[in-house]
This record gives sequence, C-alpha cells and structure tokens, in this order.
Amino acid sequence: MRTAPPPPCHPIFIGSKVYFHGFAKLPRDQEATHAYFTCLDHEWRLNLSPFGCEKEVDEDESSKENTTISLMLSHNSDEHINIEFGFAIKDANDEKVSGGITTTTTCMFISYTKKGFSQFMLRRRTLENLVQGALVVEVRMKPIKIKNRYSTSLQPFVPKNPSACRVIQDLFMHEESADVVFEVAVEVAGKQATSKDRAKVQKTITSTSPTMFYAHRNILMRAAPQLAELCTPSADETPTVVQVPNITFPNVYRLLLYIYGFEVPDLRKNAMEMIEVANKYGAVNLKLEAEAQYIKSSTFTTFNMMDHLLFADSMSCEALKEAVMDFIAKNRDKIIQKNLLKDAPAGLLNDIMVAMARVEKEKNYDSDSDEMGVDESEGLSTMRIRELRGRAHAKGLDVDGSREALIFALKNSSSKKKC
Repeated sequence: MRTAPPPPCHPIFIGSKVYFHGFAKLPRDQEATHAYFTCLDHEWRLNLSPFGCEKEVDEDESSKENTTISLMLSHNSDEHINIEFGFAIKDANDEKVSGGITTTTTCMFISYTKKGFSQFMLRRRTLENLVQGALVVEVRMKPIKIKNRYSTSLQPFVPKNPSACRVIQDLFMHEESADVVFEVAVEVAGKQATSKDRAKVQKTITSTSPTMFYAHRNILMRAAPQLAELCTPSADETPTVVQVPNITFPNVYRLLLYIYGFEVPDLRKNAMEMIEVANKYGAVNLKLEAEAQYIKSSTFTTFNMMDHLLFADSMSCEALKEAVMDFIAKNRDKIIQKNLLKDAPAGLLNDIMVAMARVEKEKNYDSDSDEMGVDESEGLSTMRIRELRGRAHAKGLDVDGSREALIFALKNSSSKKKC
C-alpha cells in the first residue's frame, strides 16, 4: 500500500537509508561516490567522499586518525522543495553511531542545489560500524516553510567555473605551449606607469605579474569567445601577438586567472570593472560571479538606485536589475511621490510588476496556505533570476539572457521534452 506524502511543515522527520557497499575498499583517490533514493516524492542523490573533500591525503598514521568523511545531499527533481535535513550513521543494531554532526540544516533545494557537511564523521568511526561491509547512512528530512523566501538576501546563481581543473590550471602562463601572447601596458590613472606604480600593481595582484600574458586560443574560444576573436592564428605557427586595447593590466590578469580556472583576487572590490571586462569578452561565468559580488557589496538607496539600474541595464545584469527592482517595489510610495523613475530605461514596467508580485508573496508567505515551492504553471513568470538561471544551467541552456529570454528557453525546452 502506498502511503500519501506528508503535508507541508509536517513535524516528523522522514528517514531514508542509503547503503554504500564495500566502503572500506574504496580507493584513497576516490573523490566521491553516490547513491540515489526517493523521499517526500522527490529524487535525491547522496554524495559520499570516503576520505573527505581533500584530494590528497598523507599516508602517515596521524593523518589517518583525523581523516573525515564528507556527505552532501543534492536534489535531482525539477520541482522546488524547502526541507530541514540531517544525517546519521547506523550500526548493525540499527542504532545511531555517535561522533558525527548531530545538527540539522535547512535549505531550499532546486535542481542544482547541493548542501551537507564536508567533515561529517571521523573515517575510523565509520569503519568500526560497517554493516556487512556497507556504510549505512540514514538521511532524515521534513518539508518546511522558509520565511522571506523571496528576500533579496538570496544568493545570486553562479555556475561553477568550468575551467577549475588541474589540466587547465597547469597551462596558465605556460610559455612553451602557448599560441597567443597578449601585450598589455601597465597604466595608472590614464598615464604611463612609473616603476613605482608598476611595483604597486604587481604587489596588489601577485609578486610576479608580467606585462606579457601567454594563452591558448582553444581555451579562450570556450571561456571568452570575444577575446579569442582577437587572436587570428599566424601563418608561420609562431605565437600570435595581440595588443589588448582599453583594458588595464590588472584586469587582464584577473580575466586570464578566471579563464584558467583560478579564483579572482579582490573580485568584490573590483566587481564593476570585471563585469564590464567579462561582458566585453564573453566570459559569462565570470560576469555572473562579479555581478553576485557587486550585489553583495551594494547598499541601495533612493539616491543611488538609478545609477545601479542604468549600469545593470547597460551590462545586461539581470540579477542586479532584479535586486534594484525589489528595492523599488518595497519603497514604491516614496519613489512615486518623488518621481524618481523619470530617467529609468524604457521597458521596465514588466520588471516592476514582477517585483511587486514577489513582494506580495513575501508578505503572504506565512499564511496557512499549503504552498511549497513554486507552481510550475505560474512560477516562471515571477520566479527569481537565480532560479531561472539555475534551471537553465541544469538543462544546458544559456544563463546570461534576459528574464524573457530565460523563460522562453525554459518553456521551449519543456515543450520539446514532452514531444
């Protein structure tokens, strides 16, 4: 007999057991293994790293004593769900093994979300409590309502840097294999830099930053196609020398750092410049990451909201535009009274209406309604940019489009799937 799913905000946790057979024999270089299961009428994936998140583990006995396992829960269903969840290791008597993290955590799960504990329990404790060679993990969860689900405090969606792997990173500034050389002059405040200025810039970025950057056209074509277009292959098979116009020396370095899979230093401090650079050269993921940092570091007021809005419109920064629209919707009486939208870009009426609809949902979210997540039939029109981008990314679609373009692509993708 099939039991009905628990109602929203059910007070009891639902447990699902997941078995990892042959746990003790999983190799040391095994980064992660996973198992699928269903709970609350949703599909889930439990990711296990048998030696923790670190790829390299020392062989000495002291490190073995402190090695931990990592458990991460990811969502494999298209529908949204808000849950509180936790993990427990079970022994042969179905008793909870002590020594693990006992706290639960809450999260709004959509198709790309992953959350858990990178250091859940000492590995030696798990080895002592295997059940016929299998590690038994109980995943406990219950649906909840998350207050202020539509708040601007939600983190913008930022895809993982696809170049963040050792193979690509090892090619960064690799002169012997490079087929492109970028020449950039160090300039400060619009004038040619002195040796003192050059030293100051190099100290800010790295102690060995050069004015010539070695790159690879094939990598640029995937990570920054507009930048790759500047690199016409030379006939004699020597590296193509390219002078990059209208971009500062530090920003070229930051751009190439990201293209080759590294984190960008001081991104929040230089977010506006990096949005412009990434937008110009087609580095989509860098643009989204810089946009997220820009939003985090900005405080919107009635005095500066138009500056933020005009910048967002010029750079096609939909998440930033949405954040400003949320501010406008929440302060609409004051803004309308002072006629502060007279210089706003044309065509923003729909964005304002969407923002106002979200504000109303936020006010009514604590009602007794049984709503959990977003109804697909009405959800796309008022869904946040972070959610639209997340769904588009999960389906392999372009994530740097306007709200209308994202909704159209998602609907078109769904209709093709049904056919």
